[in-house]
Amino acid sequence: MKDIIIGDEHCRGKFKTIYEQVYRNLDIRYIICVGDYLDPYDPISLEQRMSFFNSIVKIAAQDSRVKLLLGNHDMHYLLPTGDKSRRDSFNAVSIKKAFFDNLNLFQIALELDEDTVVSHAGISPAWLEKHNYHSIDEVNSSILNSFVDTTKIAERSSVRYYDGDFSGYGDDILQPPTWIRPRALLYQAKDWKWKTQIVGHTRTDSVGYEEYILGKFSNGVLFNGEVVKIPVEDKQLIMVDTGDNMNYFTFGG
Repeated sequence: MKDIIIGDEHCRGKFKTIYEQVYRNLDIRYIICVGDYLDPYDPISLEQRMSFFNSIVKIAAQDSRVKLLLGNHDMHYLLPTGDKSRRDSFNAVSIKKAFFDNLNLFQIALELDEDTVVSHAGISPAWLEKHNYHSIDEVNSSILNSFVDTTKIAERSSVRYYDGDFSGYGDDILQPPTWIRPRALLYQAKDWKWKTQIVGHTRTDSVGYEEYILGKFSNGVLFNGEVVKIPVEDKQLIMVDTGDNMNYFTFGG
């Protein structure tokens, strides 16, 4: 069986386009989107944005193979994050309702096997330890429940990105799976529970990304136009295409 991992959506129609290409393949176990469903780079109407969003959740509701992960731009609406990058403050209440109406379709991370985990930005061992999370199941249940039960302050605060992040960009080992950047994640590779982490979040088509984002880890980077693979220690970080291309990553099979 194989898994299909699709990078950040941002109202590109990327997920639906790829899904329609692959869904008939009965050899597929999961079709995963790593998050950031709204907040497009180019301004479009709320009606258009919600049309993209609703098409994704409709597919997920009908096909149990579809797994929708949450990203930092989704936290703009699920949590009181304030005005962040491209957040639609004017329509935030109605957008939040759209997420809450479909909350059962979303999760923070997904383990593909005992050695591989997928999330929006990466699972930091330091973050797991700080918030006393012992498994991905616990991460998903605790954080999703905290969106509904606002008394669960500790669980909600565990995904409030920027908190304690002096870089302002995610280069901090205590950042959550919706916000951490590759360099901070790779510094902890020896402590990963998994051999492989698969992430989106950080655009790999940006000028200078290797030097700034990866730092000393840029040596040995393998880029094939579809994914960036970074081997370090005995582990591997796979960064899926989060740009405008309709690329996706096939794991296993």
